[in-house]
Amino acid sequence: MRHILSIVRQQALGFVALCVALSGTAYAAAALQANSVTSSTVKNSSLTSADIKNGTLLKQDFKAGQLPTGGLGAAGAAGSKGDPGTNGTNGINGTNGLNGAAGAVGATGPTGATGPTGATGPTGATGSTRAYARIDGATTPSIRSTPSAFNISSVTRVAGIGGQQVYCIVAAGGLTPANAVMLATPDIDDTALNGAGETVQVDGGGDPSCPAGAFVVRTFDKNGDNSQASFIVMVA
Repeated sequence: MRHILSIVRQQALGFVALCVALSGTAYAAAALQANSVTSSTVKNSSLTSADIKNGTLLKQDFKAGQLPTGGLGAAGAAGSKGDPGTNGTNGINGTNGLNGAAGAVGATGPTGATGPTGATGPTGATGSTRAYARIDGATTPSIRSTPSAFNISSVTRVAGIGGQQVYCIVAAGGLTPANAVMLATPDIDDTALNGAGETVQVDGGGDPSCPAGAFVVRTFDKNGDNSQASFIVMVA
């Protein structure tokens, strides 16, 4: 009998517990509305993995380092070629380099054509020669007209000392041995009247056979003998 009562008592307690559990679930289902449970109504650390629906959590729901790092994925396909970029700005000019060594002198070029004749220059200053002439020293001397004589009036020949020829030359314009100097030189261009070794000298002391104021010129060859050499005289 005790055994039977014990069994009935246990069954009664289980029935009561079942009723309480069913009534609580029904209350929760009837009392809570959709989306009415918030973080403030959930006790911290009360939810476990069993309470979370699989596949509903996102990456941002986890702290850094909680999710394992995935392996390196395969390389993607190469992208299409991009458009050319715009031209860059010009750079600053560099400094000039050092001058190179001088090259070798080139060959002399051909002579150029002769240029046109230049304009006639201005007339030069008047020279210091005050008289001149070419004298033919023949038996009868004469003043050559080519080239023209200047300020020589006359020439005569007289017998000299020791076979020398003496020529008396009279200048115009008041020129005398007292106020001017005569120079004389053989005229080697006159081959018909010149021999070898002719000498022409101006005698500053004069000669009594010549007229007063005349210039005296003596001519002779290398042996000191008579010479009818032609000569040129100038008075300065």
